Amino acid sequence: PVLSLVVGTGASTAKGRLIRAIKHPQSKTSHADEQEKDSMAFLLVLFVIVLIFVAWYAIYAGVRQHQSAGKIVLRCMDIVTIMVPAALPLALTIGASAALQRLMQRGIFCTAPDHIVSAGHVDTICYDKTGTLTREGDTLVGIIPAHILAASKFPHLQDVGGDMAHVMSACHSLEPLESTGCLVGESLELEMFGATGWQQ
Repeated sequence: PVLSLVVGTGASTAKGRLIRAIKHPQSKTSHADEQEKDSMAFLLVLFVIVLIFVAWYAIYAGVRQHQSAGKIVLRCMDIVTIMVPAALPLALTIGASAALQRLMQRGIFCTAPDHIVSAGHVDTICYDKTGTLTREGDTLVGIIPAHILAASKFPHLQDVGGDMAHVMSACHSLEPLESTGCLVGESLELEMFGATGWQQ
């Protein structure tokens, strides 16, 4: 009989967490947030400039041209609308939403829509393909003892020998199956134990 223990189901599993992140993205501090702060600072500077223009126009129109208070307020609102577009945040949001829809049509699901704007500036993408896409498990290439850290090659564990091989063959959590006697455990520990050449 096979005895097993379920340690996670639903959103507690890795795939469940991924699906939950896609359906319910959470905002995180990123480079886009820093750019947003810079943009807000720039808009604040523009707003100060607008206030200066409004104050100047109110004084000029009220004192020099003797215009009515209602007309002065209307002109000042025109200046504010022209200098700081009210539809700017809406335009940015619509652009990000349109980009998100285009990505979804191509089968690409985004967990952080705020990063789409930053991703649009990327011209080069580098992927770490260290065995993750080509095969499963780990492969032990070699081991470098502390006293030869400057070595240009990775000596194999069997070539190192001595205490290093003893330690690598003993310090693990592998267990043999009662039925077949095969070792089970972490793939890295299985690879290290196999590289020592020791028999269980």
